[in-house]
Amino acid sequence: MSKGEGAKIWLIPDGYLATPPGDGKPYQSHEAICVLNTGTEEAHIKLDFYFEDREPIKDVSITVGAERTFHIRLDKPEHLNGVQLPLDVPYAIRVRSDAPIIVQHSRLDTTQTNLALMTTIAYPIAKGAGLAKPSSFDKLRMTIAGLKAASPSILPSKSRCSTKLRLR
Repeated sequence: MSKGEGAKIWLIPDGYLATPPGDGKPYQSHEAICVLNTGTEEAHIKLDFYFEDREPIKDVSITVGAERTFHIRLDKPEHLNGVQLPLDVPYAIRVRSDAPIIVQHSRLDTTQTNLALMTTIAYPIAKGAGLAKPSSFDKLRMTIAGLKAASPSILPSKSRCSTKLRLR
C-alpha cells in the first residue's frame, strides 16, 4: 500500500470564471484543478471556495481513483457535484484530501483574440504546521544562514571567489 506523493491540503488563491463569450469557438474559457493521486488507494477530496463578498461554498466532494488523475473543470457543475460557481467573481480554493495528492491550477482565457493559458502548482500546506514544507534548497539556505550567524568566520567571505572554507 503506497500513500503516494504530495500534501493533503493545497491552496489556490486566484480563481476567476469569465462569462463565456457565446461566440461558438471550440475553446471556451475555463479553469481546472488538476489532481494527481499516485497512491494505491482512492483520494477523497473536499473543495472549499472562498469569495470577497459572500459566504464560502464548502465541502464539495470529489474522488480521485488510486494511481489516477482528474482534471476538475470548474465551469462544469457535473464535476462539482452540481455546484455552479458564480461567473465574473474572484474566488480562492482550498483543496483538502484524506491522502497525499499533487494539485495544479490551470486557466484558459478565450475572452480576447489571442488565447491565454496559465497554469501553476498550488500551494501545499504542511500537516498541522500551517506553513508550506521547506524544499531541500530552502533547508540548505537556512543551514547556511544558521552557520553564518553562529560563526561567520567558517564560511567564505563575499570578497573571495573560493569554495574553500576558512577555518580559525
